[in-house]
Amino acid sequence: MPRKLLLIVSFFAFAFSVASIFVDTNRETAKRNAYFQEQEEARATDGISFAGPYCFPDRHPQILFWISVLTGIALFGAWFSKKPFIPAMLSLATFSVFGYWYFDTQQGLAANESYVAEGFDSILYRANGYDVAVLTLLSVVIIWQLAVLSASAIGTLKRTPTLP
Repeated sequence: MPRKLLLIVSFFAFAFSVASIFVDTNRETAKRNAYFQEQEEARATDGISFAGPYCFPDRHPQILFWISVLTGIALFGAWFSKKPFIPAMLSLATFSVFGYWYFDTQQGLAANESYVAEGFDSILYRANGYDVAVLTLLSVVIIWQLAVLSASAIGTLKRTPTLP
């Protein structure tokens, strides 16, 4: 039963990570379409138009992609592996992508003097509710897997005979 519950939590983390990609793609498409519509209206009235809305490449889609891929691999690792070590390492690798996202956000905010981050954007730039859900579920999975690893390590140490 605990293994099934762990698989269910891992599955929801994977499903939310995929949903996050779709939400982000739709949000960016709407933003880009609104920008181009604004530029067309400016051209029609002989106003000023700009070549593009972005000054630097956005790493957010790649971050979301790697979170989804690694979460899926961790889910399959938990599904097929009888030992908790491999899925725990895969979950930690996925969690490290969130660490990279945090440091990338801090670096980007430090470099941009004009942008004022509000809310969760100051921690994880452009994170949505699904990203927060993935981070929360992944934290639960990691704590759970580390508790299982610790319990098995303690059990192994108790079975080891002590030296005279």
